[in-house]
Amino acid sequence: MLGTQQALGHDVDLLLLVGGFGGGELCAPKPGFSLDAYAPETGEPRLTGHEPVPVETCARYGQWFAEQLVPEVEDVRVLGVDRDTFIAVSNMEPVGRWLVPVIKLPGEPRRHRVAVWREPRRIGARSLGQGVWAVPDVPVFADGIARALELAEAAEGQAVTLNAFGRGPEDAGRLQALFTAARSEDWKEFLADCGKFEEELAKEIRIAKCTLAELEEEEQSLERLRRRHRDLTARDVFGAPEAAEAGKRLKDCAAACEDYAERVFAALHGTPEDDDR
Repeated sequence: MLGTQQALGHDVDLLLLVGGFGGGELCAPKPGFSLDAYAPETGEPRLTGHEPVPVETCARYGQWFAEQLVPEVEDVRVLGVDRDTFIAVSNMEPVGRWLVPVIKLPGEPRRHRVAVWREPRRIGARSLGQGVWAVPDVPVFADGIARALELAEAAEGQAVTLNAFGRGPEDAGRLQALFTAARSEDWKEFLADCGKFEEELAKEIRIAKCTLAELEEEEQSLERLRRRHRDLTARDVFGAPEAAEAGKRLKDCAAACEDYAERVFAALHGTPEDDDR
């Protein structure tokens, strides 16, 4: 499960679970550990019907399942599926190979330079200098790099992508640290956004603004936080220290929004609320 996307290749973005989101589950020894149960526990959006489930969601569900029921199982990376052995795995190793796109563009028109500059930044690539970027060589970054190269070609620029390794362990560790530091900044921004979301909900409760329109707006804000969390989780290859707190804060935001929804329901239907709530 942890290496699903690596094993299947970057062209596979979605999986269709038999029985849909509510029916998808691993073989748990006791109830309460289905994919449907995982969603509210972690703040994941719950899909309905037979919507395709993103690979990243399946992987996070597998990690949560393992942490809850089999924490002693060693993490492994799925390398591929073999007809005879069914699946091949190896001990989890740090990502050591990097993709380094080198892009040179004409000075004008400026809009082309801005468009190409935005794409590596959007996927979390680390800038190593003007027109030089680096990302771990894992499938999640492949489409973004390909898009940047397409834009460079359309702008009549020059581009080449290199496979790179650190010359020694210190160089590899330094590059990994630079990349993870950028992810830490992303997570800090996400945590700040969670704080703003919670403050906004607290304000609406304080002024007793419990309307359906406001609830819909807050639910949209929560969904943006969830999408942002999914994107950051996918690109945080090495695991920045802020990631765990971010997951907890997202869960807190989901709980706060649920509490606000109950208040809106009470306001609209004349249901008395607890005084100390």
